[in-house]
Amino acid sequence: MFYIKQMSHIITIFIIMFIMLPMVGCSTSEIPETTIDNTALFSTPSPTQSGKTETFSYGGLKLEVTNVREIKAESKTDDMGKSWEYKVFVCYPGARATILDADMSDPGLNADGKTHAKWAILSASGERTDIVDGMQPFDVSSNVVYIYDPESSLAVLKFEMCENDK
Repeated sequence: MFYIKQMSHIITIFIIMFIMLPMVGCSTSEIPETTIDNTALFSTPSPTQSGKTETFSYGGLKLEVTNVREIKAESKTDDMGKSWEYKVFVCYPGARATILDADMSDPGLNADGKTHAKWAILSASGERTDIVDGMQPFDVSSNVVYIYDPESSLAVLKFEMCENDK
């Protein structure tokens, strides 16, 4: 009889704990933010995010960049003496860029009837990677320098890296 009473007390305690467990932290007035991070699907986890997520748009090109510390503007002068301005995203380590709209060419305007990349990524080594529809997100690092128009060679976005200042 004593054993049955003792077991019923223990079970009651566990039930009360089970009911009260979800209530821990309910006294806060803030609603927690729910975000979906799909970047882990494409690569190994990056360091803790230090900066903001910013969107860059130019013409039909649109991309999202994480871990941005600040956005600056720079200007250059081409061979013809014409000056143009472009954005500079200063990023913390672990920054990633996701292409939201690659702004591919119209297939009806091409002789082969196919779409072609209108934008490319220029690496520090001079390697070109075309920006295309369905492209996987890429890491922004000291090796990724510019997003540019390969036809005119004019940059529209430059990346610079900075150290984590936390």
